[in-house]
Amino acid sequence: MERLTSTGLNDLLARVAPAIADGCVNVISVAAIRERSGARWDRKREQVESFVQRVFTRASSPDAIVMALNETDFITIQPGLPRLAALSHSVNVLKEALSFFLGAVAREDVRVLQVTSFSNGELKAELVEGAVLDAPATRTDPASPRYEPGRGSRGPVLQDIVALPRERFALAAGLQVDAEFATEPTWNIRREVVSSCGIHIQTVAVWENRKSAAVALGQLPATLAGEIALSGLKQASAQIVGGATVAMHVPLPLNALSYSAPRYSLLHALAQSGPAVRRLLILEITEIPDGLPPSRLSELVVMIRPFARAVLARAPSEKSQVLRWAGCGLNGLSVDCSHIGTSDRAAFSRFSTFARRAGALAPACVAYGLQSRGLILAAWAAGFTHVAGPAIATEAGALGGVRLRPVDLWGRQAA
Repeated sequence: MERLTSTGLNDLLARVAPAIADGCVNVISVAAIRERSGARWDRKREQVESFVQRVFTRASSPDAIVMALNETDFITIQPGLPRLAALSHSVNVLKEALSFFLGAVAREDVRVLQVTSFSNGELKAELVEGAVLDAPATRTDPASPRYEPGRGSRGPVLQDIVALPRERFALAAGLQVDAEFATEPTWNIRREVVSSCGIHIQTVAVWENRKSAAVALGQLPATLAGEIALSGLKQASAQIVGGATVAMHVPLPLNALSYSAPRYSLLHALAQSGPAVRRLLILEITEIPDGLPPSRLSELVVMIRPFARAVLARAPSEKSQVLRWAGCGLNGLSVDCSHIGTSDRAAFSRFSTFARRAGALAPACVAYGLQSRGLILAAWAAGFTHVAGPAIATEAGALGGVRLRPVDLWGRQAA
């Protein structure tokens, strides 16, 4: 089927000859994705390859290998599995890729071959047919139990909490700050569940007889930043007490945690929250400058960890050198991507670098504010574990619950 010229790949296949004999080497083809992508294939190809590799390795044994043969075909080598199990896993990987990129899986698009021999640089394979191709795709991820419909799938999860009140905070010298609170549903990609909501705070400074201007929490006086963060914390806690079944990401700006008065108010409120609230609180340290010493971040994590399910740190940008935060005890890293335009062709490269660095530090990697389905796709393919943006909010609301599958997100777009 394919003549190989790569010496490294030739050597690899020669070493796994027993696996070929056992029927544990297969080839899957994403040609259907290329055909439907048209002129967009050149830009999408790298994303598809990264996606296939990630889905394959997610539930494979350490000795399993997936490698691109050409731009549409991938060879899968699984010496530790029986023939049928290796074939089924390869089929599932292909179906998940087709579902993600095309929105649905058509029987004629599932093209899988089983390798029968390899000699003189030539790979011979036979087309697989039969029931194994028609079986429903399953997500085989031992680290993440599959979401069960009906368990926390209805109720006041998203639709009742997307509109939060605006508050006004007054300062001296005629300065006022309007704080607008909103929730941003966050999709846990691996579990196919909208499992949390980020509390998004937008602050606008208003001067008497002057135009208003957006201002970051980190640019406000520490006391005022603390008051606004405290208000966000109270609103998140109220939603949990009111029956929300998803976790709430609450931003805690660094300047508010760095000064005694606002820090005391925040810690006191956290200490007063009950176990039911803490179980669904995800505290996120925000407004972190690039030069923050890791020792200082570690102190803050230790200080607030007892009061939350997890502690995240928000990077200044997707270009940040987050590896310096190794050993700080974080459960995850996040980044605001709302500034990234839909035509930014370099976004995927930056996403990949950020996700790789974040993955070396903590299990969760979150992207907020992704402005299009294409950017959500790029973040997923790059390795982010959680994503948020208008498309996620729209679909989550339309579904009326917290489950969100790739076909829900992409199938509607393709229709």
